[in-house]
Amino acid sequence: MDEDEAKRLVLDEFRIWCTAREIKLPALRSLAIEFYFDQLEADRRDLLDFPSEAGKWQVVQAWLRNARLCR
Repeated sequence: MDEDEAKRLVLDEFRIWCTAREIKLPALRSLAIEFYFDQLEADRRDLLDFPSEAGKWQVVQAWLRNARLCR
């Protein structure tokens, strides 16, 4: 999967994930992002299957911040 597709899917999944947990957006970093990333690693590794020179955690965190889904 290319990075643009992964970004779209990760952001969509984050919105769904927050809604299911009644987390208001923008989510607090400490409350949501780390738990969300852990869930991706455990249950949705397919969404982390994109090329990246940086660590996946840093990339996902940057996507969420740039999309203003977290603080």
